[in-house]
Amino acid sequence: MTGPTTGEAASQIEYYARALRAPRISDAFRRLGNQARDAGWSHEEYLAAVLSKEVSEREASGASLRIKAARFPGYKALEDFNFDHQPSADRNLIAHLGTSVFLTEGKNVVLLGPPGTGKTHLAVGIGIKAAKAGGLPTTEFPRQPSQIVAPADFFATAQEKQDVREYEASQRELAASGRPR
Repeated sequence: MTGPTTGEAASQIEYYARALRAPRISDAFRRLGNQARDAGWSHEEYLAAVLSKEVSEREASGASLRIKAARFPGYKALEDFNFDHQPSADRNLIAHLGTSVFLTEGKNVVLLGPPGTGKTHLAVGIGIKAAKAGGLPTTEFPRQPSQIVAPADFFATAQEKQDVREYEASQRELAASGRPR
């Protein structure tokens, strides 16, 4: 019994790649087949290379789709955050948040501070890292101020809310006066 010809095999591979919704296999199998023949790869090594190509490109494509679905207000990498302009930001904590461990633990991240301190940059950077790591695909970056919860709303008692509002007001006054905090 003989197997399919090279042309028939190629047609079958393309059909199976479409049926499996794995289009990168169609793009890569010929090139990797030539490379495998030249290098003397085993069938298993060739199959592993083809599947590896599909998986790596699928993961990259998934990250891109998650970033697009989040509708971030721009692309800001966590690595580009300027800690010299915000020395009070904890580098180790930011690096830890970039690992997206908080997602697997089901925890929230709240960034507080006056305007212009890098909260959006950090939020987008952390979100992009999470998207690349396979984070939540349904997460969308808040687009309207009404979607962003005021820090005082996180506290249960009226006194706690008032304390936070007074602190925020004092921070705004300091920022407006130009005095160091």
